[in-house]
Amino acid sequence: GIFNVGSGQANSWNYLARCIFDALDLPFQVNYIPIPENISKNYQNYTKANISKLVMTGYDKKITPLNEAVSDYVKNYLR
Repeated sequence: GIFNVGSGQANSWNYLARCIFDALDLPFQVNYIPIPENISKNYQNYTKANISKLVMTGYDKKITPLNEAVSDYVKNYLR
């Protein structure tokens, strides 16, 4: 089947950005700009994977925390 795979926990975009900066050993610095009005109605402000279908299959392994997953990806695949 097709499964939504994620942590099942919501995280902010700021937290994701902080994880990336941390993985790169850089100080956290983000410049915010307003979302253009023409796309603001379609902007996805919130995401959280619904992993209930995955769990119903019996999947019970530990979900990697976002900061660890981002660090692994940045350090082992992007650098």
